[in-house]
Amino acid sequence: MTTFSRRTDWVDKPILTTPVHAADLLRIENGVYHALDTTDTSTQNINSHLTFASTKKIQLYANDITGSVQRLVEFHSTNAEDRPWLSWFDENTRHVCASGYHTKLADSLGGDILKQFEVKTIASSGGPNPTDLRTRFAIQCDVERGTWGVNYIDNFEINQAENPLLTTPGSIVPAGMRIRLAPNDTATAGSGTVVCGQFLVQIDASDNVQGFLDVLPPYLAGGTIPGNRTATLSIFRNTHTASASQPQLAVKKGDGTNTNSLLFTAPSGLFELPLALSGSTGIKLGADASATLYRSAAATIKTDAALAVAGNLGVNGTAPVAKPTVTGAKGSNAALGSLLTALASYGLITDSTTA
Repeated sequence: MTTFSRRTDWVDKPILTTPVHAADLLRIENGVYHALDTTDTSTQNINSHLTFASTKKIQLYANDITGSVQRLVEFHSTNAEDRPWLSWFDENTRHVCASGYHTKLADSLGGDILKQFEVKTIASSGGPNPTDLRTRFAIQCDVERGTWGVNYIDNFEINQAENPLLTTPGSIVPAGMRIRLAPNDTATAGSGTVVCGQFLVQIDASDNVQGFLDVLPPYLAGGTIPGNRTATLSIFRNTHTASASQPQLAVKKGDGTNTNSLLFTAPSGLFELPLALSGSTGIKLGADASATLYRSAAATIKTDAALAVAGNLGVNGTAPVAKPTVTGAKGSNAALGSLLTALASYGLITDSTTA
């Protein structure tokens, strides 16, 4: 084993006690300094690569028990565009991923100040840029409260197992978040995990956008859907407020005015359609454009279609009653006969009178 140890005339610069190439294990007890400035003779320089066989390793030991960050491995930039990162290569020596701190873009790329930690992975080997490392994850540095985000990503998954990440084939690929859970029954548990929830958004060739919010019972794709499983989407399940008007579910008009087109108040169950003031803005029932319901004037509900009431009817504040039957003789009164006929045709009465 090769060990870095201190020398008395170097306060914090370790040296090698035996050659690295002869070591089975490289153990670093203090620190390693790779001098970017070769004129600095107080720092031990490693002027070539350190290469280890597949069965060998580097071990880093920390002995600081104060709870502070222990800088066992340090990467130092020499300028704002320098990026001394950790990189990984596959069995074909293809640079597949890397991570590190990115200060700014090169001036040739615009010179934007980034100050962020990034994780990059290689683009598709069959794509237009097979050698490009794409930023997949970035988090801001040098800020009190930062932002983190993902780039060149179609989907984000929360997975209860180690299944491969879900892929979505097709020309229109939804982007969003999926949640994969492990089923409890033996019929579907053998598949590992299945998608039980997802929020997806997709854009088509004409730039039309659709969004999907789904909860799904666990079953295998293409298999038999179990009949005893349900899927329920709950909103405000554990929301507790002292207000009688909150929480609310509001759908805005979408024109930038913040106007409600739909408002549901959960504590009272009140469902409001503030814009339902005409047949074109009210409730449309079925495919018939005239089968609508809306507020035509103050305290007035109107439909542009026929209205049929199957049950009892009450008007002007009276309680609904069963359809009355009118009896007796009309006494050859034509006007009365016409009235009774009209009321009966509307279903308001049953005309059992005689002439």
